[in-house]
Amino acid sequence: MKRTVISSLLIALMISLLPGGVALPSYRVWARGATPHDILAPQAPLGNAFTYQGYLEDGSGAVNDTCDFQFSLWDAASNGTRIGSIQTKTGVTVAEGYFTVTDLDFGAAAFTGE
Repeated sequence: MKRTVISSLLIALMISLLPGGVALPSYRVWARGATPHDILAPQAPLGNAFTYQGYLEDGSGAVNDTCDFQFSLWDAASNGTRIGSIQTKTGVTVAEGYFTVTDLDFGAAAFTGE
């Protein structure tokens, strides 16, 4: 009796595993590209200022001191024209040669996306 029940269950299980033996829900999936709704705009207006990080050495190696810096922006590596005014930053901490200067702003015409 037990053998008949087990055999019947195995046969029912095998039939249900055959293709089409079990009705599963079908789902359709479509791929789509980005839509304008998906592309996010900046949450706040972007300004002209940026942060500069650098490394400073003197004749004996990395500098550990407080230094004054002047920054200027040029439109070419040599024989160029200066863009904006010279930015002076005083009392900048230099540790192991590394320093960070924030809020450098050479004006709206400095970066035109080119």
